[in-house]
Amino acid sequence: MAEEIGAAAGRQVDWQHGIQLWVGVGDDRASARAHVAEGMQNFYGIPFEAFEKYTPMGTADEIAESLLPYVEAGARVFNLTPRGPSGTAEFEAIAEVAARLRG
Repeated sequence: MAEEIGAAAGRQVDWQHGIQLWVGVGDDRASARAHVAEGMQNFYGIPFEAFEKYTPMGTADEIAESLLPYVEAGARVFNLTPRGPSGTAEFEAIAEVAARLRG
C-alpha cells in the first residue's frame, strides 16, 4: 500500500516492516520470564499472562528462534525492549540475537 501511495505521488517508497517487542533475557526460560514479567506488569499494570505468548524469552538463541518467523515474514526492523538480570546482560543478549538474525 505504501508503494502505491508513493507511486501516486510520484515518489519511490522503500518500505520496511518492523515490530516492537519486549523480550526476557536469562540463562533459562524461567529466569528470563521472571525479569520480563516484572517489567511488563509494572509498566502496563496487568498480569503478564496477557502478553506471555507474544513475548520472546530465554537465552539469545531462544530469543532469536522466536523472532525468526518475523524475519521470514519480511520484518527488517526490530525495536526490542529487553529485561534481564542487568543492563550488560540485556545488551549482550540483544547483540547476540542481532548477529544470529543477520547470519
